[in-house]
Amino acid sequence: MRIALFWAAACATLVIALPSLDSFQASPVAAVASAATLLAAFCGSFFLGRRWRENAMQREAARLHRTANSELADPASTEPDYEALCAKAARTYDLTRREEDVLRLLIEGRTAPQIAEELVVSPNTVKTHVRNLYRKLGINRRADLTCRLGASG
Repeated sequence: MRIALFWAAACATLVIALPSLDSFQASPVAAVASAATLLAAFCGSFFLGRRWRENAMQREAARLHRTANSELADPASTEPDYEALCAKAARTYDLTRREEDVLRLLIEGRTAPQIAEELVVSPNTVKTHVRNLYRKLGINRRADLTCRLGASG
């Protein structure tokens, strides 16, 4: 939504603000100013979109962490309910059922060969699911996974 508003402002600048300047129409300066406005809008939308997405993911991770610590954790146990945590993450990050299964096993501390054996798939399939999980969650390594989801495993 914010990106659309950002682009709307850039288009308004191109359509309304730039042509309204005296002797600005049909000049080489107008073409350069229009190109610079579009380039600035493109760069701004890329970097701002990335920043807004990262902030949203950090807020969601903090919310998941609070939920895992308060609602999902059994008072008698110090471990969060991985099933519920993964189900919530699957809805939040639009994960497939198999990616959710791999996610649960990853945060429980299983290795790729152990996951492959348990899910009866090849290790390469597990690697593909892990790569897709990392892309969807916006992370690069397993340590980031537990931080993103707020899990302690």
